[in-house]
Amino acid sequence: MATKDFDWESPLVGYERSNTRLFLGLVAMVIILILTVVAMGAALLSMNAQNTKLANNRIMYAFPDEDGVLVSSRRRPPAAVKRYARDFVSNRFNYDADTVEANFKRAANMVVPGKAVGVARQLRDLAERIQNLQLSQKTTILQESGLEESDTGYLYRMRGRVERYVATSYDTTYRVEIAVRLEKVTPTEARPAGLWVTGITETKL
Repeated sequence: MATKDFDWESPLVGYERSNTRLFLGLVAMVIILILTVVAMGAALLSMNAQNTKLANNRIMYAFPDEDGVLVSSRRRPPAAVKRYARDFVSNRFNYDADTVEANFKRAANMVVPGKAVGVARQLRDLAERIQNLQLSQKTTILQESGLEESDTGYLYRMRGRVERYVATSYDTTYRVEIAVRLEKVTPTEARPAGLWVTGITETKL
């Protein structure tokens, strides 16, 4: 009877081959999983970019024209930004004892929320003094020095003439330069122009 020697390496070789196949299968699964995650991430980024683009395309700004009618636009026309700044100057620097409260309230409502409360308080105190002393002021714009735009806002400059009266008596006249700083914000129903006033400077010339 023929005798066959036992192959001690054969079971080990089979075991190693089995482990190798299992390892390769796991590697393949990991690679597929990574590729799936990468693809999903790319798809999400693409969707976010498209949503942002669509949202930006839906943004509309509304400004009153020369007749006071609201006109919608996808961009802020420089002329409309200047008009917004002029409206603030008119409300803040034109007043008499009868109109000062309403004018100052409109001016305060145009100021950025972080400063609006403090500005409103200052204007209320000033309005009370104006009423008590029967003061009035008329500011006439003589020259607009242009509009500077940055990524976050605008700087509007103008030169004008200020006439002051006490009761019905003339007091004084002087020239002034006023600068208004504006911040760009996303337009809303309550603020269709998408602008806030963040600061003003007044310099006598």
